[in-house]
Amino acid sequence: MFVIDDGWQHALGDWYPDPVKFPNGLRPVVERVAQLGMKFGLWVEPESFELASDLYREHPEWVMAYPGIAPTPKRRGDVPRESVMLNLARKDVAEYLYRSLHKLIQDTGIAYLKLDMNTYFIAPGGVERLWIDYARNLDWVFQTLSKDFPGLLLENCASGGARVSLQMTRAFGRINRSDNQDPLDMLRLHEGFTYLNLPRMAGGACHISDSMQNINLRQAPLSFQAFAGMLGDLACGKNLIQCTDQELADIRSYVDLFKKFRPILHLGTFYRLASINEGPYAAYEYLAPDKSEALLFVFGHGLSFGEKIPPIRVVGLDPDAMYQVDIYGVPEQTPQNKLGQFIWQGGPQTRPLTGRSAMQTGFAVTLAGDYDARVLHLHK
Repeated sequence: MFVIDDGWQHALGDWYPDPVKFPNGLRPVVERVAQLGMKFGLWVEPESFELASDLYREHPEWVMAYPGIAPTPKRRGDVPRESVMLNLARKDVAEYLYRSLHKLIQDTGIAYLKLDMNTYFIAPGGVERLWIDYARNLDWVFQTLSKDFPGLLLENCASGGARVSLQMTRAFGRINRSDNQDPLDMLRLHEGFTYLNLPRMAGGACHISDSMQNINLRQAPLSFQAFAGMLGDLACGKNLIQCTDQELADIRSYVDLFKKFRPILHLGTFYRLASINEGPYAAYEYLAPDKSEALLFVFGHGLSFGEKIPPIRVVGLDPDAMYQVDIYGVPEQTPQNKLGQFIWQGGPQTRPLTGRSAMQTGFAVTLAGDYDARVLHLHK
């Protein structure tokens, strides 16, 4: 799936293509993406509108504000934009939002729509029961759209905005947990997120991407980013035009590997075997429903003095079945590559063992230093 983020629209509140950037609308883009074998998706921030938008000029009374007090607009430093919140507690605002998004989906034929929510309620006034009616109207808009377009994937955003709730999952099949794509932070996010939500719903921070290095100034290898991203619903946020041929080949290999593992990752049971919050390594397991396969992810961070990870014991296997183990992420030491590139294609790496042995004895996974990771694929 190919997704265009913020910037395609005329303005926040005016949810139609910018006539300068897309003089022929989005349909030619959608059709070209389809020719390349992909579906197409868009980003929206439907709960805000810009002061420069047609919508604000037509309906300034729709702004969320205390009576008689002008709202304080939110200003962004990266784009010339001043925006305020729509008072979605009003039924006419909810009906407008529903109609505009319905038309957008119908006219473009998109397969994916991602929400964003970049503003808190800084002036929650103007309507009684605002908090209750706002939430009910928001649910009504997107639950109705999900019924109108049952094949549409809706992504809710975000955990950082306290928008992760079981009520939202009635309409949304994916949740952007955070824009923070630092892979170590992502592991902590994933542990907390999965106490309430299925791992397959995890979007955001599941990216192969360098776009958020400014948060911690970390530079994690692409392999570590990819393995961390596979814990949820893997995406790629790198500038593909600027990638080298080797980087493109590596990204394709990781995407292919994720597709291979996706049935286990999306339908299996998730286990936290070792928390990233408790030591210099983390381990997670995904077990297929029929116990025929399992995936063991092991991540190292801050390992010092040649520190060894204790054997990782998996859970839930068929104790009497024989399992083959394929290992991904083993550095290939060559004179030309002293740091080691990573093996994409699996294959028998260890002798077969019983499920009982894997659960009682475990796996001695050797990691070193920072950003070292392995994926073990156990299959009957």
